[in-house]
Amino acid sequence: MNSALWHLELLRTLRTPGLLIATALMVLFGVTSPIMALYANEIIAALDPTGTAPAMPAPTPQSSIATFLSNASGPLLLANVLIAAMALAFDSRSSRALFYRTRVHRTAALILPRWAVASSVVVLAHILGSLCAWASTSLLLGAVPFWRYLLGTLLSCVYFTFVTAVVALAAGLVRNVLAVLGVTAGILAAMAILAQVPVISEWTPSALTGAQAVLVDSGGAAFFVRALVVTAALNTTCLSLSVWLCSRREF
Repeated sequence: MNSALWHLELLRTLRTPGLLIATALMVLFGVTSPIMALYANEIIAALDPTGTAPAMPAPTPQSSIATFLSNASGPLLLANVLIAAMALAFDSRSSRALFYRTRVHRTAALILPRWAVASSVVVLAHILGSLCAWASTSLLLGAVPFWRYLLGTLLSCVYFTFVTAVVALAAGLVRNVLAVLGVTAGILAAMAILAQVPVISEWTPSALTGAQAVLVDSGGAAFFVRALVVTAALNTTCLSLSVWLCSRREF
């Protein structure tokens, strides 16, 4: 693999605001999660002056982590898709596509660095935000078992590599960035629907997103082995199909 392409993609990523924005959002959610858990009833009362909303139970470290995941998962998933689409839809403009195609003869050399760097950006933001959530929760609400929480964080990071691989597959199917976003949304929505089927829910990549909350609440890591294996297989499949589709594309 050409190291210059990895260096180029790293520089391109650092010069765009995706990493900074994603990290800032995750750190904000991480720091404020125990505060939102502590003052959940006050926030609900302010938003519901009629007082008909049910009261929330007393905050715990587990509820703080759950609040962090609930608040951060949507924005981070959106950032993941956007960052990956901007990196992997390199055929969206003919001039840029021809520039790369005439200089790089192996399609995998174009796709794999972009998948790896885009995934790393989201993973880094998620880890930093998760560490902030752990620190602020431990300070305000009580101890969170660090090593179990860290393992859950790393397991959930694997899901974001899958999302980036899905974007790579979408970029092989269509060229335009908006079309890539649409196809990606459709695939992820289908996966989310499959995750609701009890028989296969434990096998889907979406199961990994709950690893932090489950392990903090004394759940076992063995529960996620099947989802981890399936996610790794899907990553390989999506990337292989992306390389094959992009290599057959005509201009």
